[in-house]
This record gives sequence, C-alpha cells and structure tokens, in this order.
Amino acid sequence: MKPVLVHCHIYYSELWKELKECIQSIPPYSFKLYVTLVEKHQDIIEDIIHTFPTATIELVENRGYDIGPFADIISKVDLNQYSYVVKIHTKRDVPKGALLNYFDISGSKWRNYALDFISDTDKFRRCIQEFEKNDNLGMISNYRLILNEEYYDKKARLETVKLLQNLGYKKVSYCFVAGAMFIVKAELLKPLQKLQLKIKDFDFPDSKHSSSLAHVIERFLGCSVLAEKKKISDVVTAKQYLIPLQKIFLRLKFFVFRKKISNRGILTIKICKIPIYRRKINE
Repeated sequence: MKPVLVHCHIYYSELWKELKECIQSIPPYSFKLYVTLVEKHQDIIEDIIHTFPTATIELVENRGYDIGPFADIISKVDLNQYSYVVKIHTKRDVPKGALLNYFDISGSKWRNYALDFISDTDKFRRCIQEFEKNDNLGMISNYRLILNEEYYDKKARLETVKLLQNLGYKKVSYCFVAGAMFIVKAELLKPLQKLQLKIKDFDFPDSKHSSSLAHVIERFLGCSVLAEKKKISDVVTAKQYLIPLQKIFLRLKFFVFRKKISNRGILTIKICKIPIYRRKINE
C-alpha cells in the first residue's frame, strides 16, 4: 500500500489537539501530512513540527473555508504517490437543536461524527481493510453526514451537476459528505485535480454562509466519487440495518416537536412545523 495523504486545516486553533490525536491514529500506515492555517499560531506550528517532523505547513488566506485550502493542496501533489487521502478540519460546535439529515448534530456531535472514522487506530484500520477488499468502495464517512438530498443550497447542486457534465460525466448521481471530512481513494480526486483550483479562486467567508465555490466543491467531492461508479459508505458504525427505521422515527419526532436555538440566541419551539413560541435568550 502506498502512503496516505492527510490534509488538516486549522481555523479554530483550540481544536488542534483533537485533530492531532486523530492523526496519531493513522500509524502503522505511513502518511504525508499537510497542514494549513489561516493564522500563524506559533505554539501549534512548533507542536506540529515536534510531533510530525515531515509535515508540510502552509499559512493560507481565509478563503473557501476548509475546501479552498484542500483544493489548493490537491492541485499541487502527485496523487499517484498515494493510496488514500484523509481530509479533516476544525469543525466548530453548532447551536442546540441543529439537525442534519434528520439527525441531531448540535454541540460537538457533528464534529465527533465527522471524525469517527479516524478517532482511534482500530476504526482507521477497519477503513483501510474495507477499501482493500472492496473495489466498489470509494469514500468513507459517518452515515449521518452522507446526504443524498439537497436541503440547503439548491444553487450549489445545479452548479455541481453542471461542473461534472463539463468534465464529461453524462450521468450524475447526487451524494456528498456534509462538512467534508472523510477518507477517499486518492485516484478519485483526479477530477478535482483537473480543475486546478487555487486558494485565490475561492471567496472570503461571509456572515450569511452564502452559496459559493466552496459549497459547490464540497458537493463535487462526493458526486465525483459516484460518477466513477464507487460508493460513499460508513464502514465503522454497527447495526446499520436499523438506519432506515431510525430516520423514519426521527422525521416523525421532529415533525411533532422541535426546539432550536439559533446562532443569534433565538429560541424557537415548533409543533407540527408551526412556530408556537419564540424568544431571545441569554447563554
């Protein structure tokens, strides 16, 4: 097996320790680590150099969230030198009551789900073993974050399909990993590499988290795997035959009652999707 390429993007510096522990789950497999930071945190840089002496560290502009730096790295490497690529970043906590794919991803849950595949050595080894024995497997992440529908950005979906068609893919199936943390076969990133995207091609983030090239590429990363007739799966979570029943239960539960606190501290309670209570709270 060739080495694993690992890209770790650091925006929220307080979460570096968590990602560091995940990266340390990769051995005994050999890997090449690329770390991008938007600010020069000298203590983190020194820790990276001490813990991972062969790592490549780059300071980048805050463009394209975690997607821009990843695309920039992929545009510069030789993917033929690697068997797999790991993409992780510092995903912050999200507000209470937040849902994704009908699953509760509030607080640190989204980040914990996203990093589950690399959270310990046994889980990461299981991913590699599944890749090695299953040629149809292309990308691995947590099942809660694998989306087959577009809930948030219809424009990004249209642009993603258009981009794949421009690359010659006639039939485009839609699926991607929300939050874009995963391990993928390196060869499946060649469509992204063909785009030769650089960090300056991406926008600066805005407060509205509006549609942008980063959202398109987030979706492109998953859809291009399917376009190559490979699957995006969760090979770590047990009892996955229960997932369809779990999603039906969650849909019913959150249809009947929903309590959510927004980023602005607005508490909203809905019954059967009808808002019955709303107020500003202090936390």
